[in-house]
Amino acid sequence: MRALGYSSNEARVFRTFHDQELGFDCTFVSDEAGRDQRCVPTPEVTMVYTDASCTEPAAWADGPQRPLAVGEAVRGGGSDELTCPGDAPLHRDAYRVGERLREESIGGSPNGLFQLYGGRCQAASPPAKIFPAVVRLIPIPEGELARGHRARVDVGGGLALTRLLADDGAEVTLGVTGTDGTACAFQRDGECVPEPIARPASLLSDKFYTALNADCSAPAFDMPYQLACGVPKYGVDDDGGRPRVRAMAPAAAVFGLDLIVPVTEPISYSCAPKEVATYAWVAAPGQDVSGTFPAASTLRRGAGPLHVDWWSVNQRALLPIGADPGQGPWGSVPTAQFVDTSGRACDVVTAADGTLHCVTAEQRASDADPSTLPEVFAFSY
Repeated sequence: MRALGYSSNEARVFRTFHDQELGFDCTFVSDEAGRDQRCVPTPEVTMVYTDASCTEPAAWADGPQRPLAVGEAVRGGGSDELTCPGDAPLHRDAYRVGERLREESIGGSPNGLFQLYGGRCQAASPPAKIFPAVVRLIPIPEGELARGHRARVDVGGGLALTRLLADDGAEVTLGVTGTDGTACAFQRDGECVPEPIARPASLLSDKFYTALNADCSAPAFDMPYQLACGVPKYGVDDDGGRPRVRAMAPAAAVFGLDLIVPVTEPISYSCAPKEVATYAWVAAPGQDVSGTFPAASTLRRGAGPLHVDWWSVNQRALLPIGADPGQGPWGSVPTAQFVDTSGRACDVVTAADGTLHCVTAEQRASDADPSTLPEVFAFSY
């Protein structure tokens, strides 16, 4: 097992795990028993089955960016089930792509293909009017996949790291918790607020979709997770100034925006009362408790044209600043980004001569020559 990444002077960015023995990039997810984690191939496919019991796996032959190749390693696609803060990514089965079973067809019926919907095996639905070609999937036994487990490492300052430790020694930080093991999330000022965290409702012009008053001008706090993740004790209001952490309180009344019909131009909404009992995920802001939770300082790595900023305790890098938990399931590796001297984040691309360079969105839009931009280098941990 290798952890692969990019480097620029002292700045390093994690890219992926790579299983050298099986020959593919991989991501750690829960094993079938839920005790350890296994590194399954990174490419994900849309699963179908060739039998009405959904036991003979296959997949649409078109991957996310290109057709699937025979022998390629892939993982089964996920369901709509969500993970909670601090949880490992959900179990996924690993496969090798087998022979082509049928070619692309236009219209007609699924013709003996099935998919799982809500745990039930039903006739498959194509992703468009065209039925993609189908390939067989050959399961990779779970015992052949690299294994790892999650461990907690105290780092001081009331914080601990959740680390993934592979059997062969590869390891990486997945997240941060309080010393009691509760997952927490860094805010812009470095305070690590316990999850699950409620957030103010979305804004439509000068009104909020879910509100606490009859003109929908006072936002309610919503929970961005399923109720099974628990009721948030705290919410964060971040309007661009210093983030404010609030203790959550029950909402005495709930109001919401409803579309006025018949629809007008421009579209208009009315603020209507809602049944509090049916809005169990909605809360009201209570006492301001900002500054009562463990906090981290910032640490910059990289002295050249690129750098990476980290949250740190006692000069120990914990998590990259700017990592967006919404980009992947909880338990996946938080992704850092290189930042140039102008403070703009950039992405690694390959130039025509095979060298690696970091390109900002503005430079990409202007068709800048990558070879003239800051160079980075591939490395393995």
